[in-house]
Amino acid sequence: MSNLDVINAFLEAINANDKDRIMSFFTEDSVFDNVPMGPVTGLAAIWEVLAMVHDIATGVDWKIHRLEQGPSGTVYSERTDRYEINGQWAEFRCAGIHEIDANGKIVLWRDYFDKEQGLATMPR
Repeated sequence: MSNLDVINAFLEAINANDKDRIMSFFTEDSVFDNVPMGPVTGLAAIWEVLAMVHDIATGVDWKIHRLEQGPSGTVYSERTDRYEINGQWAEFRCAGIHEIDANGKIVLWRDYFDKEQGLATMPR
């Protein structure tokens, strides 16, 4: 499985909002740096960050605008991460970096997004 295949499968798990499948892409040493919120390490900490929206979302629809693999194997994504909450869609425009190890696990996931812009679309 190529690194692009790994990230495509990961994004399918995200859109299914399937916690077990999502978390199967990480190890206890994986790092999720959700800029501007700061990095966390390990399965429990990664889910704690994701759970802020995944636990309350009734729908998840991440729109991929660009997904490419660089020469080093790093996968880059441009996305609009959409979450349905209380019947309304919140949107977060993101740029992501994904480093994958030889076992097909994400060891580093860094997302850049405008937190205030995304929060402005959240239902109140």
